Amino acid sequence: MANNKYVDIGANLLDERFTEGSYRAKQRHEPDFDIVVQRAYDVGVKRIIMTAGTLEESRHAIEKVRQIRQKKETVDNNEIMKFWCTVGVHPTR
Repeated sequence: MANNKYVDIGANLLDERFTEGSYRAKQRHEPDFDIVVQRAYDVGVKRIIMTAGTLEESRHAIEKVRQIRQKKETVDNNEIMKFWCTVGVHPTR
C-alpha cells in the first residue's frame, strides 16, 4: 500500500466500462469496478468522489455509494477508501 493519500474528485466510475464491462454497446470483459478501485487504493487514493451527469446517473451514484459504504463498514477497522458522489445534471448531457 502506498504511503501517499490522494482524493479523486472526479471519478467517472459509473461508466459501463467499469460497471458492466461493455464498450460501445458490446460486452468486452467482466465488470471490473472493484479491481479499478483496488488499484487506485494501492497507489494512494483514499477518497473518491464519483461524478454523475444526469438524473438517472445521479440516482445510480447514490445507490452505488450506499452499497460501497455498507460493504466497507463490514470490513475491519483499518483505513479504508471512502466514497461520495456528485448529484446534478451536466449541461451537455
